[in-house]
Amino acid sequence: MTKKQVSISILVLLSIILTTVMSGTVTSQASAQETEEYYFPFFINFELPLTSTSYYMITVNNDLLFNLGKELGKRDLNTEGAQNSVVILDFGYPTYDSDDGYGTDLFGYGPVGLDEITECVKDFALGYYRAVDTDVDSNLVIGVGTNNKGTSIETKAMAVNHGIEWAEMVNAINIWAIAEDVFSQVQIYGASDIEVAWNTQAWSRAWVDGYDQANQYPLLHFGDAAGCPYAEGSTSTTCGNGWTMEDVWYVSWGSGPSLPLPLIYLTSGVHAKQWANLSRYSVSQHGSAMEFTGVLTQWQACQQGDCDGTDNAPDQAYDQLYTELALDPDTAQSMDWRTDIRWTLSSEIPSSSTSSSSKSTGSRSLTIQDEIGQLREFLGNPQLSAQMHNSLEEKLEMIERIALQIETSKQNAAPKSALESITVSENVDSQFRSGIIQGGMIAGLPYGVTINNTWQTVTAEGYLQVAAGSSTNDSTQGALYILMTAFSKTEGQSTVILVPENSGSLAILEDRYPELLVQSENGSNYLVDLTTMSINSLDN
Repeated sequence: MTKKQVSISILVLLSIILTTVMSGTVTSQASAQETEEYYFPFFINFELPLTSTSYYMITVNNDLLFNLGKELGKRDLNTEGAQNSVVILDFGYPTYDSDDGYGTDLFGYGPVGLDEITECVKDFALGYYRAVDTDVDSNLVIGVGTNNKGTSIETKAMAVNHGIEWAEMVNAINIWAIAEDVFSQVQIYGASDIEVAWNTQAWSRAWVDGYDQANQYPLLHFGDAAGCPYAEGSTSTTCGNGWTMEDVWYVSWGSGPSLPLPLIYLTSGVHAKQWANLSRYSVSQHGSAMEFTGVLTQWQACQQGDCDGTDNAPDQAYDQLYTELALDPDTAQSMDWRTDIRWTLSSEIPSSSTSSSSKSTGSRSLTIQDEIGQLREFLGNPQLSAQMHNSLEEKLEMIERIALQIETSKQNAAPKSALESITVSENVDSQFRSGIIQGGMIAGLPYGVTINNTWQTVTAEGYLQVAAGSSTNDSTQGALYILMTAFSKTEGQSTVILVPENSGSLAILEDRYPELLVQSENGSNYLVDLTTMSINSLDN
């Protein structure tokens, strides 16, 4: 990652070339009274990285994972030049089961254990490596994702243990990739969608600390900075849900393994402003800017469901963060990745998002040696805080080790044809739980929505799930989010039911299938008919 770059329009570019070749800055006149100055290097790479597709996982079907990896491999094979991509496979919130140990919930379709997750990641990696074929230069990082919504992991001690287990799983998958000589083009990182509203900062930091106890590979933070200040001139360091900027900084960058890949959903640009301000905070408090690996968006997921102002396209999100960072010479930088997440309901997937039928021109992202050089430059800053210095040393040691492993693997890279003997894992899928689940998540929930509990069952048509909480636009209005998914998990149909405004958030009290008894915060009781998808008040 290289500092002092900014994404700009072609018209502004022409002005820059003519007027600021020697200065390395550009001043944009926003009005007669104010100007904005942007910072960039003398030589600018105007090719943005290609967008990859990431996935919210509701299945551990091995054939599906292999084919998804294969799609991306074909795209890179058919794209001119060497591509550098990241794919997040988000397996949902952490779980613990006395029989199966630690795992995740697959957004209500689990729980599923770490062994099943491991096989899925291996199959995605094999699908990519085989399909990329004669292209021996493109590279893929797979982020094995969870989040910080610790529904069945209630204590900090359990959070630490889950983080340790997650890191050890990531280590083991990389050991496999090295042994099979595919590491030269596929590396595995840990990943977590750490969102401020989902848990306390203490629990979230504990999970990251657990990961840090056992990790050999980075942790991609693909969450948010909800509630953190972003207005120019703000001196507040308070974020949402009892978090501070220091807490968000720590889990996304301050911890040794953490690398930020922030979600930039809001079309208003607020998410980008929050993260740019957090990077300025990192400079002022710890002596070093945050180095962003890229941006994560949910445009494809929004095509599968309803979004209101959170459907940034990948190029729009990239430009927002790029531009906000470029307002300060200490934070201006380039980024490697753009990835757009969607649900694995494959019936809606736009094929053009992951593959190309003809050879096209792509972009070459910065090399791992560039990243090593940047980290060394940071470590030369005498004004680093002790915590930042230790974190950067850990990051440098980790990235240097990965670079050496990649180089060694390149010298012994497995022929693509030889991997035909390595079979895809036998197809398995998780067991689907029925009943009321406190907290919980279901596929397709809008960003930022508050859920109190969920209910789910298996019907003759497929998997039926109901999430009770509040409306995305009004936290005082109760809402039910209903999803029916086919047994194939390739098609789904969703419904949203709202109760009157100011009723408060909803919770499911009793299972009377095909009806549910629900109650709002103000004490109003409702009966939901899941046959007609209607709701009726019981208080009239």
